Amino acid sequence: MFAVALSAGAYGASARSPIEFGFRAGLNFQDMDLRDAAVGPYVLSADSRVGYHVGMTASAKIGMIRLRPEFVYSHNSYKLGVQSAQDASTIATSTVRMNAIEVPLMLEARAAFLRLYAGPVFNVWEETSVANVSSNTAQTVLWNRSSVGYAAGAGVCFGKMTLSAMYKGDLSRPTQAISVGETTAEVKTPVRTWTLSLGFNL
Repeated sequence: MFAVALSAGAYGASARSPIEFGFRAGLNFQDMDLRDAAVGPYVLSADSRVGYHVGMTASAKIGMIRLRPEFVYSHNSYKLGVQSAQDASTIATSTVRMNAIEVPLMLEARAAFLRLYAGPVFNVWEETSVANVSSNTAQTVLWNRSSVGYAAGAGVCFGKMTLSAMYKGDLSRPTQAISVGETTAEVKTPVRTWTLSLGFNL
């Protein structure tokens, strides 16, 4: 009986711990606008694809709120279209893949089963590659985001699991150095990103 009581007490102390750890994973829905972008004699278009993210989370109680640092790997991609500026004919298409490691530092408020999040997002690493090029027209894309962005969202908690939706943005408009053939141009690209995540607390 004593051992059972001691185990129950240890479990209760663990459950009341002010620090929590967990994981989250989900989908990225990114909208990238290239409607007014041009590289020399070419105009560009973008058709965004659904991406994904996976990461680790921590949560520490500080007064009435919680500090929630995260470490997240994120993958997004879009279909890049290159058209002639003269007759709008398609010159080439390709798939642009963007990988990044982000460190969100969220403030979290809790009310019953509801969760509210807001805070800065630090972009610590990013990589861009071009694949599935449909013609011999060489293409390269260098993705350049601001080092600090922001995020805000809400979630619903059920047991150890949380379903959350969040909007992410950049403090300054991201740029892409896009090369088509021998012509290169730096294009400012409005990006709107929504994420849908399922989290699990340990």
